[in-house]
Amino acid sequence: SPTLPRLESVSPDRGPVGQIFSIHGVNLSDAPLVKFVNPRTGEVTLADTRLPDACTRVKKNNLRAFRVPRLENGVYELFVETPAGRSNTLNFTVTAAGRLPGLCAMEPDNGPLGLETALYGEGFGVNDGQVRFHARIDNAQILAWSDSTVRVVVPPNAQTGPVQVISERGDLSNSLIFTIGQCSP
Repeated sequence: SPTLPRLESVSPDRGPVGQIFSIHGVNLSDAPLVKFVNPRTGEVTLADTRLPDACTRVKKNNLRAFRVPRLENGVYELFVETPAGRSNTLNFTVTAAGRLPGLCAMEPDNGPLGLETALYGEGFGVNDGQVRFHARIDNAQILAWSDSTVRVVVPPNAQTGPVQVISERGDLSNSLIFTIGQCSP
């Protein structure tokens, strides 16, 4: 029998309409449908799947990036539906805050220390910020920086785990997972 999807985290777990967020979990490969449920009314709204062009090229098992759909401010229950069934729910708070940088793809998303990787999204800013690897490793060498693309070298002390873009203003993006090891397509 198919294995149910399981959500482990949503990053960030709050943001305004249009904010890019990412989901992390297992058995999400057949999960194009991320849904928000209003716990007061039961109304279900699909997450917005419109992302920058560079992001739509990269699809990875156990990771997806989406935008917060048009919803009123408040707490919603977020879940994923696949042909195997419905996942557990996680809370997501829709706020009136400004948008944070949105990270929606990384190519490659795995490989050895010292590898060059590209991060794609929006709102990174025109001036260099930082790229944070798991365990607050902030010493990645920046090769190129624009509002939508950052090219970086995986630092020598990086570990498998979440990666975030930090804008010049100090705003953190959502996270994507980079796996240290042998590179695979």
